[in-house]
Amino acid sequence: MKALARWGVVVAVAFGACDGPDQDAELTWIRRGDTASVRLPASAVWCAGPGWLELFAGRNDTGVALAVFPVDSTLEGRFPIVPVRDRADSLRPVAGLAVRWFSDTELLAFEGHDGTVDLELVEGRIGARVTGHLRILAGDDTLDLTGVFPELPLVRGGAQCPVPEDSTAIVLD
Repeated sequence: MKALARWGVVVAVAFGACDGPDQDAELTWIRRGDTASVRLPASAVWCAGPGWLELFAGRNDTGVALAVFPVDSTLEGRFPIVPVRDRADSLRPVAGLAVRWFSDTELLAFEGHDGTVDLELVEGRIGARVTGHLRILAGDDTLDLTGVFPELPLVRGGAQCPVPEDSTAIVLD
């Protein structure tokens, strides 16, 4: 549960870090046969102390968050998506994925259960492709998501980067 609580803080803090339309993530998800496509302002934060990358795309009450936990400071390659509640930060190399939005009547929150995140780091900018299968936090509903995060400036995090109790710090040079 600590990982989920930490993710809530990550989403809240990263929400304000988006710069402009050239940094929009393009995301598509399928739920119950319906497809939705959105472009959302995106940001990338490297949390050196705990050694994880946060990618976030959001506007208003809609958000998609990725937490990537590399083995070391190598932020390139393919990372399998696992449920964050499984202590993803201690399973390295893995990624966590979450999606939330308000429907007409309720807040819908989904957690990634499988899929992949492909990262590419070019001259201090990070890009990502994500394909994931998610499950709603309360119930049996599922969601399939694909998306692209553009090459985003990689910001070094501060207070929004809590150190997990069971992680070893990784410093990005």
